Amino acid sequence: MKVLLPVLLVGLALGAGVFFLQLDADGAGRGTKDRPFSGRSAGPGAAPSAAPSGKRTPPTPEAGAGRQKVDSLAAPRTRGTFEGLVIGDGNPIPGASLSLVRDEQVLGEANTDEHGRFRLECAPLAAAATLRVRARGFVSLERPIAPRPAGGTALLGNVRLLRGQRIVGRVLDGRGRGIADAEVRVEPTNPGSDVLVAIAHTRPDGAFEVADAPPGTVSVTARAKGFGEQAVRYTASPTPFEIQLEPGVTLRLYLSGPRGRPVVGADVTVQAPSDVRGGRRTAKSDENGRVAFEGLGAPTWSVRVSHPEFRPSSLNQVAATETETVIECLPWPAIEGVVRAPAGKPPPPGTRVQALPASAPGDRIAQLDGGVEVGADGYFRLSGLRPGDWRVCVAAPGFAPTTSVPVKLGIEGDGYAGTIELRAGGSLALALVLGTEPVPGAELELFQSEPTPAQLWALQGSRGPKLGRRVTSGPDGRATFPDLSPGQVWVAVYAEVCPPARSGPHEVGSDPGAAAIRVELARGARIQGRVSSAQGTPLALAQLRIVESKRHLGFPLMLASDTEGHYTSAWLPPGRYTIEAFTAADPTKRSGPSEFELGPGEQRTLDLTL
Repeated sequence: MKVLLPVLLVGLALGAGVFFLQLDADGAGRGTKDRPFSGRSAGPGAAPSAAPSGKRTPPTPEAGAGRQKVDSLAAPRTRGTFEGLVIGDGNPIPGASLSLVRDEQVLGEANTDEHGRFRLECAPLAAAATLRVRARGFVSLERPIAPRPAGGTALLGNVRLLRGQRIVGRVLDGRGRGIADAEVRVEPTNPGSDVLVAIAHTRPDGAFEVADAPPGTVSVTARAKGFGEQAVRYTASPTPFEIQLEPGVTLRLYLSGPRGRPVVGADVTVQAPSDVRGGRRTAKSDENGRVAFEGLGAPTWSVRVSHPEFRPSSLNQVAATETETVIECLPWPAIEGVVRAPAGKPPPPGTRVQALPASAPGDRIAQLDGGVEVGADGYFRLSGLRPGDWRVCVAAPGFAPTTSVPVKLGIEGDGYAGTIELRAGGSLALALVLGTEPVPGAELELFQSEPTPAQLWALQGSRGPKLGRRVTSGPDGRATFPDLSPGQVWVAVYAEVCPPARSGPHEVGSDPGAAAIRVELARGARIQGRVSSAQGTPLALAQLRIVESKRHLGFPLMLASDTEGHYTSAWLPPGRYTIEAFTAADPTKRSGPSEFELGPGEQRTLDLTL
């Protein structure tokens, strides 16, 4: 038993060392000079793996500290987030409901908390959408939201709701009888970027009541099945308010492209100038190129058609009858061509082409998920282009990206790019190490020019292979970028427990089996804590500003506390920092600057009070 006890103690010590390495042997730091990977130690310049002594404490596998093994971390999904504050009468509005919609499809929903704050999450917005905000006792609001295909967080600031007015009236037919279940929409006659809107429906006798209508002079639009839409101007008055609807008419349109083919998915807008706000309505053409506007209240309309591949077209004084009106749509110029593999063979499946202005810098790291896929025989047609000089960029699996000769497009007629031949490319292999251990699970992104520190830190929050030309290191720490065109490139490295790093420049040749380049990463550190008021209440969404004394980053880092007042920084380079907290509601309330120093692998806790 006396013999076994020392053996057990040695075994426990070795197991603890292996566990510590599993927790910390990951990250991203500085790159070294290009040299083939030999598997040796990083040498004297390697980042130390042990925390310094003193008041600092080494990282521990605490819950929520994010100290998992590198190879156990899955890249989070890219999401779009919208944050802000809903206020009314100068105070936050708790319990307000928010929804993000597009074509009446709900993309995301949220409710404000007791402080009026909201956080609405959805998939990245590939197209524009509308944010609808509703709260009891206030006028509903609609705000247009621009596309955000890359996702990320958008701060919407204060969303201000107004108290409304009460509107009572009736919707009648031509004989003075009430129309049941008619929709009544009330909005300002001159809306701004935020549209105040209220919607109600009539009772069986045609009467309606809008409790929270926009204040002031408004436009009231009524529509009902079988009747034409009617819009009237309303100003608060003691006299009864009535809207009379006449039988509606239908405007039928057919959008014709070259050789009589239907134009699908075009945006068609009709407008009647005689109405208060133009009576504008919009719809998309169907798969047959047809669109019908029912329930119109005017005999003639102005029509405008827009489509990314066709020139805008318009017609005036189009009669709304049962006869279909044909609108000719002229396409924008296009570029045609063919892609061929060596020996004249067809290109591999997944080959894609994309037209770029000839003056744009060439993309030697083109993505396979952009542009248009060529046909099985290699032929392609890129339409919807404007007059000018263009180049066609080609990306094909197993081949280096390539471009065509410049193609000149005029106002009419198509251009021809000729035959674009594919060529085999080179590769760039990197081996990531932290101390003496390989770094698996790190993400590496390719750049044609040296990325700035601001770019490195801005892109670290966007994880996943679909965001740029990215690869992930394997269990041995190796990562390879295949099928590259010859030239100079830089690489950004994102790994857990380390700050973002860049490596380069690297020369890419034509050899697809070049030796791996060793990149040594430095272990980072981070700070976390809680922001509270002088009374001890946690402060949600408090702003924190972190400045590095040595100015290696060249810019301050901004953080925000969560709903419980907690904050956690990204992995920072070791060094001396200053942190200060303040609130957006009252920037004069500040915690005052606090200096601290972080060592490699350290995770420090620092609470701040405003």
